[in-house]
Amino acid sequence: MPGLRAIMAGVLLAAPLPAGAEPPPKTLGDMPAGLYKSDKQHTHVYFTYDHVGFSRSHGRFDRFDGRLNFDPKVIERGTASFTIDASSIDMNVPELEQLLKSAKFFDAAGMGSIAFVSTAFKRTSPNTALLTGNLTMHGVTHPVALNVTLNKFLDDDDLKFCRFGFTITGTLSRSQWGLGAVPLIGDEVNLDIDAEFVKAVD
Repeated sequence: MPGLRAIMAGVLLAAPLPAGAEPPPKTLGDMPAGLYKSDKQHTHVYFTYDHVGFSRSHGRFDRFDGRLNFDPKVIERGTASFTIDASSIDMNVPELEQLLKSAKFFDAAGMGSIAFVSTAFKRTSPNTALLTGNLTMHGVTHPVALNVTLNKFLDDDDLKFCRFGFTITGTLSRSQWGLGAVPLIGDEVNLDIDAEFVKAVD
């Protein structure tokens, strides 16, 4: 019965999503414009480097603060900045942590923080972008390029809830920032940040 099939198809198309079903994924272009701030409880900053070829050593920073000004209509005008408390480094090895906090490396007592300020934001796909800017560590500033991936975005007007999650990756050469000449330890450092941001209340 062609008529009945057409009616049933229309009903199915008009039916709401079942409970728990995910809506279509949102892209960078769907994000409302405004200022976003990092959620400190759901942001994780990790780095890895080569340990004499035997393994990859892992570390993290526990205190991170980020800001993003974003306009989906002109994504290239977006700006981002973040600071990392150098004294919050965690290597799971107390002696190594003290060495990395020293003046030879991050100089946590003298410099205090690691800072990034963006200079350009270029969209590379619906959900990825290249974020370039200046990174300051140990009193030295150099340009860096970071790859940004939007993992998920959710906003609810009724609940006044607006949150998104990013993964940010990049590769640095620690010698550029004068971070210690350590034999047999790799100069290349891989950065991996998973961060959730919430829209600032107007």
